[in-house]
Amino acid sequence: MDSLAGWKKAGENQRWKFAPCLPFIAYHGHMTSPTRTCWVLSFISVACLSLGCTPEIPTKPPHPPLLHRASPVTCSMTRPAGVTMSGGGMSQCTSDADCKDSSKGQNGRCVPSRIGTICSYDTCFEDSVCGGKVCECRAAATSASLATNHCLSEGNCRTDADCGTGGACSPSFGSCGSYSGVVAYYCHTSRDTCVDDAECATDGGLPGYCAYNPAAGIWQCSSSLCAG
Repeated sequence: MDSLAGWKKAGENQRWKFAPCLPFIAYHGHMTSPTRTCWVLSFISVACLSLGCTPEIPTKPPHPPLLHRASPVTCSMTRPAGVTMSGGGMSQCTSDADCKDSSKGQNGRCVPSRIGTICSYDTCFEDSVCGGKVCECRAAATSASLATNHCLSEGNCRTDADCGTGGACSPSFGSCGSYSGVVAYYCHTSRDTCVDDAECATDGGLPGYCAYNPAAGIWQCSSSLCAG
């Protein structure tokens, strides 16, 4: 079954709906010798299409999104100074001089938090160190904050090119909305019910935004927001 498993793995980016095709796959799965592999894959593909299990290709969204990542970005290596405080409570630092732990990252800064001052570090400057995910850059600021350059742990793309011809790779909030900021970059699909935040109405006083729903595999409007 190795060649069949490999074919299924190769098809993950197109997210084939296998359910209607399983009888064909199960019946022909034993024919996996190198001389038969191409015939088997062609037969299964035709059979799947005839049964309606068409591939979901994350290509063009309903219209081009305002926010999308056309090419990789190199984050700024310059970070403004943090704060100088007397400490107290659960504070971990009193100035940037206390934030020199290179094992935690670069550009250590002493910044305010809910528990007192803490050290925060940039942990990346480009995508290459993020294991296939995006290095999310902190916004430009006049003073350091909890915002850092950091590797995202979720997503299915880094640039538009990862989403096929005419595709778009956009930043998405998670279930906490703007509270947690961008948590991943995902390809848009032709089945998206929204593309930009402006298409999402306010819900119960909370502003709507367009975000990727991993369970549904599409972009949808949400107004979910965490507080704290």
